[in-house]
Amino acid sequence: MYRSDLYHPGSEIADELKSHYQRLHHVPFPGFVAAEFFPELKAEVDRLLEQSRRRDFLMECMDNSPRRMNVVNGHTIERLSTLIPQIYNDQRIIDFLSHVVGEKVLPLTDDIDRYVINQLRKSSDTFGAHYDDYPLSFVLIMESPGIEGGGYAEMVPNGALSDLDVNPIKLPLKAADAYLLKTDTTAHRVAPLKVDVLRTAINLAYTTENFVPRAITESANKLYAEEEA
Repeated sequence: MYRSDLYHPGSEIADELKSHYQRLHHVPFPGFVAAEFFPELKAEVDRLLEQSRRRDFLMECMDNSPRRMNVVNGHTIERLSTLIPQIYNDQRIIDFLSHVVGEKVLPLTDDIDRYVINQLRKSSDTFGAHYDDYPLSFVLIMESPGIEGGGYAEMVPNGALSDLDVNPIKLPLKAADAYLLKTDTTAHRVAPLKVDVLRTAINLAYTTENFVPRAITESANKLYAEEEA
């Protein structure tokens, strides 16, 4: 389902990707999803989005940053999909991520946000500034408007949430691309859409063998709760 010829621990680019991640706490994987598999995965995501819930509120515990988006939580995905859990638990992907991170990457057990689908649909939709409770987010891009449409990831390694308004790293990606982000210490967000267009992503959250969590926030449960926010 993915470009295993490029993205495995012994590939020619593996050490380069690891170095990029160690320096900047994120790394893009262009064309990660194999072209022949992408239509199947996209169809699965579209089917699951029929169960999505709309969010439009300010997250108090993250400096009142906005959440304007549609979401499908992990419990819904667990009930209705075998494909996304299969990707999440693929040991080849986990081994590759472990190489890039430099320590053993581990899947979560039953967290509501261990795998989710997030979709921005309308102008000004955004996944506002935040940190995650877990150290790693591996994101598969299903739809992207490109840099001109907004909806690109922005980040500041070891930064404050307010630093995102100064000079963040921008990471515009295309459909079938992916990226890995150190999310517990990197201030990050998805920039607002500039027009009515779709930005759709599968977010896969992982921990590491030696991870010591900070205080757990209410943000994930509030964003991905079964009831309307």
